[in-house]
Amino acid sequence: MPRRNAISAMGRAISTSTGVRFIEIETDCRRVVRDYGRWGLHGHGFGLGGIVRLLSDYLDRVYIPSSFDSAHLIPWSSHPDTDPLYSDEKVEVIHDGCEATRAQKIRSISDSALALEHLRVCWERVEGAYNCGVCEKCLRTMTSLYALGKLEGARTFPSRLDHFAIRQLIIYDDSLAAFALDNLDALKSCGLGDSDVYKAWRYIVNRPEICNIFIKKMRRSKANISRSIKKLLRT
Repeated sequence: MPRRNAISAMGRAISTSTGVRFIEIETDCRRVVRDYGRWGLHGHGFGLGGIVRLLSDYLDRVYIPSSFDSAHLIPWSSHPDTDPLYSDEKVEVIHDGCEATRAQKIRSISDSALALEHLRVCWERVEGAYNCGVCEKCLRTMTSLYALGKLEGARTFPSRLDHFAIRQLIIYDDSLAAFALDNLDALKSCGLGDSDVYKAWRYIVNRPEICNIFIKKMRRSKANISRSIKKLLRT
């Protein structure tokens, strides 16, 4: 598991550099939750809450970073109204960071060499890659770094941002639309309103919903065909 080992090494390196204790926890809760709903919408908040209870004998306060800023809150498994409910007399849980957008959070860490050396946002399972560089989370994070002129210094991402890859993204819910608009604002405020990257984000934001539905169905069909072929090859 080279990628898992690299992530563990990242935690230890940050711990050594900052003096902050690194506690590594492994769980199968995502595998359990996926049979009952979406991880983001229904499950990951419970996973975080379970970890809080595991650590209640070691920590007296736990900060859970916000998923959205206060202007774009939606029903979500980790939420400022529900995360504090995991608190009791032993441990206090604080949902932290709703005052800032994703682009603003990137700006706040953009001058930290330690953050740029270890920044990881990707959930894709790509062995040998810390961040895949092509998923929605990677591309929007890279866009914020690009707007600030910091992308080349972020060692865990490709140094070049492919605006054609951005055009392949699908805005399939309000949360992703908010993130995309956040990056458009960040690019424009940094004088990049005429860049190909800005035009790519504007393109997917303005793309008709019927086109997004069609693209999703085409990709799903392609994925199903690919899985079927792999299954046949194994038999």
